[in-house]
Amino acid sequence: RVRDANGRLVSNKKANQPYLAYGRWKVEQAKKDAAKLERKKRREAKLAAGTPLSPDDIDEPEESLVWALTKVLVVILAFTAIAGRFVTGSALWGYEGKWVKWRTYWPQGERVFSETELARYDGSNPDLPIYLGLDGLVFDVSASRRIYGPGGSYAHFAGIDGARAFSTGCFLIHRTHDLRGLSSQELASIEHWKDFFLKSDKYFKVGTVVHPPIPEDRPLPPGCD
Repeated sequence: RVRDANGRLVSNKKANQPYLAYGRWKVEQAKKDAAKLERKKRREAKLAAGTPLSPDDIDEPEESLVWALTKVLVVILAFTAIAGRFVTGSALWGYEGKWVKWRTYWPQGERVFSETELARYDGSNPDLPIYLGLDGLVFDVSASRRIYGPGGSYAHFAGIDGARAFSTGCFLIHRTHDLRGLSSQELASIEHWKDFFLKSDKYFKVGTVVHPPIPEDRPLPPGCD
């Protein structure tokens, strides 16, 4: 056990090191402040008496506020990271969202898929990622291979643009990008899902898929009963 800046005995364990370091800094800062005050008094006395100042009477240049705040911030971040490792086993307190992924800050170039190319990424090949199409956008959902891969509950969405099924819930007969005949509420539901994938911490956009034009005489997709 060691004494902190307040004279209390505390454990010398790793989790307490940032706190103890701050305590040592606080003590040193108090000494510097006292010495600075003493130099000020000495300067004032010499100036009043007309005595020349010596180098010991001059204050050292003070660090800028920005640098001081930067050092405090570094100490706080270090303390938070160490505490996170101690409490959760992770310096980021278990956070694994998009803000700690390099792709968020350095996105790769997006790709344009044909329907045939997109179909290759349906999860049947374990060496390839799993891609999902949604109203012309393509997302990498490999992070949930158990769900979107073969046998998964949403496997029917992999390797295809099944935007209509996202709205109607008819996963088998509405695995199509054909949105004709949908109500404004159903179209809004698709926009909701697009927003979900665009903002997801687990999935990310990799490109777009180009569909051939839908023939004008093609019947509307069957209803969802």
